[in-house]
Amino acid sequence: MRRSIYLQFISLLLVSIVLAGAAGYGFYYTAKNKGFMVKVTEDLEGAIVNHELEMMRLKERVNQSILAQRDELEASVADNWIDIALEQGYIKSAPSAKNQTAVYNRFINSYITDKLGPVWYEKALANIDNVEQYELYILNLSREIIYSQNSRWSTNDEIKKNLSVIISNSYREGYNDGMYTYLYSLNIGNMRYYLVTIKDIEPDTVYDYSECVYCAVAVGSVIFLIIMIYGISSKIRYIRYLADTAKRISDGEKDVHIDLKGRDELEDVAHNLNEMYESLNASIEQEAKNAEDTRTLMTNLSHDLKTPITIISGYLDVAKKENNPEIVREYVDKASEYSDKMIVMVHNMLEAFGKNKYDNQMTVMDLSIFIEQTVWEYEESEELFEADIEKNIMFNYDMQAMRMLLCNILDNAIKYSNGKGKIKILFKREDSDIVLKVSNPAEVIAKEDLDKIFDRFYRTDKSRNSETEGNGLGLAIVKDIAQQHNGCVRAEYERGEFSIYVIFKNAGGI
Repeated sequence: MRRSIYLQFISLLLVSIVLAGAAGYGFYYTAKNKGFMVKVTEDLEGAIVNHELEMMRLKERVNQSILAQRDELEASVADNWIDIALEQGYIKSAPSAKNQTAVYNRFINSYITDKLGPVWYEKALANIDNVEQYELYILNLSREIIYSQNSRWSTNDEIKKNLSVIISNSYREGYNDGMYTYLYSLNIGNMRYYLVTIKDIEPDTVYDYSECVYCAVAVGSVIFLIIMIYGISSKIRYIRYLADTAKRISDGEKDVHIDLKGRDELEDVAHNLNEMYESLNASIEQEAKNAEDTRTLMTNLSHDLKTPITIISGYLDVAKKENNPEIVREYVDKASEYSDKMIVMVHNMLEAFGKNKYDNQMTVMDLSIFIEQTVWEYEESEELFEADIEKNIMFNYDMQAMRMLLCNILDNAIKYSNGKGKIKILFKREDSDIVLKVSNPAEVIAKEDLDKIFDRFYRTDKSRNSETEGNGLGLAIVKDIAQQHNGCVRAEYERGEFSIYVIFKNAGGI
């Protein structure tokens, strides 16, 4: 499956981040648990601040609870306070309506003050969650202990003595010698009281993991770089390999092939370089072949023209010496005949090398009639052919080029026929193709000759050693014209018969 290089890079980046993060966290976790690079310090100020906040919250809770208890006590006597006040001696007579509010306030403050005591405070503080964990004292202004819990001193005298020091102006509240004291005044009824809390404070232990974090980040960064460099280096090596190979190709080195790797855009580049190299090699080989063909052309042309030129020269020399006009005319006609053959020979050579290409004027016409006419022209003097031509086959072709194709095939059949039978011509539709087959009786032709018979200047050893005229260009021209008409050619030899096939592809429906 093909993978985009961009997706590969993103995948590599994500994997690097995940692995680097895992490595960094693993280092941090290990260092933290083992105590490596962990700074341990004591933070007294932080502990004091935390305790102050805690005591402020406790003060509010105690205040709310005591006020709630006071309101509850007041509510219990609100309806019959006059009777209770007269009965318990708080007033001597019922107050007038005008003084009732002032008398009530004095009564309720006195009544609540008289009710205060350890049991009342214990009941009030019982509503506070976790209050039992605090060392807590409630004192009156005479510094008498009304309520205490969790005291660190064993006797009341010790408690009174130490709390007197605590409440003194010189030692109000705060931290001193490991002990933190919090002092708060309460107004309940007509009395003012002190709420004192005491707690021994030890400095908070503070663990500084900053070095662990820095080292973990460093470890993760190193792992990230290692993975990224390792992942990218393979691509960089491959890019360098492509660059080096391209340089070798530009320097003209032969037998160069680039290995395809990666299944990505770089592989496409490598594939294109291979195709470019193969195309360049093909161009160089074709250029060399063209140069060789040109040399062969000149050699064959000089060789093939030597004989007719010599004959023409001989005929003309005889004609110059002869006085009889009829004999002179005969020799001139023979010289003209050989001159025409030379023109055809040169024309064929130029045609084979693209120097005299036809105009490529394509027209849809009845190819069956055209073939019949061409065969008839060849049979004016004698019956050479046995033709089976299907009628009404329309085809888009160039008339001049098609005549040259037919003439070269028929000339080749006539030249190399061994005379043991007629030349057979078959022309028909075959599915979507049009097939032309020309067969002539011939001597045995080797398979390797059949494979090369359409190459320029190629002639079999037998024809090359015989006196048969030709330069090996006729069938090469046939192949070229067939290809110009979207066709192909092939040659077969079977049971003493040599056949040339011309197949025009996808032309049967015209």
